[in-house]
Amino acid sequence: MGSFISIKAQEPWVKRLYFETNYHYGFLLPHSEFIKYFVEKHIQGFQVNVGLMANGEKAWHQSYNFPRLGIGYQRSGLGNDKIYGHFDAVFAYVDRYYLNWQNRFNIGNRLSFGGAYVSKKFDLEKNGTNLAIGTNINAYVNYSIESLIQVSPNIEFKLGAGITHISNGNFKQPNKGLNSFTAFSGITYSINKPKYLKVNSEKNDSSKHQFLVMACYGRKQISRKYDYNYSVIGLSGEYSHIIVGNSWGGAALTVYHDPSLTKELALNDTINAGYSDKIRITFNLVYELKMGKVSYVFQPGIYLKNSFKKNGSISNRIAVRYQINENWNAGLTIKAHWFAIADFFEWGIGYNWEK
Repeated sequence: MGSFISIKAQEPWVKRLYFETNYHYGFLLPHSEFIKYFVEKHIQGFQVNVGLMANGEKAWHQSYNFPRLGIGYQRSGLGNDKIYGHFDAVFAYVDRYYLNWQNRFNIGNRLSFGGAYVSKKFDLEKNGTNLAIGTNINAYVNYSIESLIQVSPNIEFKLGAGITHISNGNFKQPNKGLNSFTAFSGITYSINKPKYLKVNSEKNDSSKHQFLVMACYGRKQISRKYDYNYSVIGLSGEYSHIIVGNSWGGAALTVYHDPSLTKELALNDTINAGYSDKIRITFNLVYELKMGKVSYVFQPGIYLKNSFKKNGSISNRIAVRYQINENWNAGLTIKAHWFAIADFFEWGIGYNWEK
């Protein structure tokens, strides 16, 4: 699948384009008995993607074994056409594979972020049983395991399975979210296999330590009974150390000021809630994948301080960050309780330095 050469000449990027179509079949993963009750059938959907094959002209291409990046569109049912409808999603994705590209077979994973339009949302008069989604516009996140089999010089057969999460991040209630599991198969057609460049992949930057201070802002609604959005602010300090290539690992400490907690405590018959009860503190491990100016960050963690115990002690974050210049970056983070119960979206700006 493509030859390896030791030159620095760049081939036209258009020759590295590929096109892909997939068929999905699976089921909704209801994390609520109320949602499960209304699931009537399996999920079917289709997906079309346009991608670009990395050829090694940048150091991070080789660090991640020549990944593929692209944009895609997906339409899928949600298990009940009348209550949950279907969704149309547009997203950006990155495919990372682990075996040598000269093999006929390869295996890897895909991470996708984007937006989804859900055709049916909660409506007290017309669709009062839909407690999963309160807005038509939502966030879309997908993680998949994939395999590729080369059937001709330009055609590959794909098999895989993945989990998709759709929600509005508690911007408007109800927002239990919709999670689904689907298996898929498809065909990939490439215009021309790239010539994988074996150029010097050593980084000019020998930094091994990274420090980041990041401020964030989000808005959330706690109940459809109260038409009010609370503003949440936070400040995070993060340290990470290079693991290998462009992968970094570390830890983060974040302090949130969340006024909605006073209302949450009052609704749960907790009296004498003070100012300190609005403060939440989380500790998260950090795993960051840097791909040029874009980073994908995974932060599993726990609450160190949390007066409102109903959502448990787990606080996970998934983020996409963009490096604006040498020191400044911007990011979008999904903060969640447990695995996929969204708390809110964080819009952040941060200052980082390496040494």
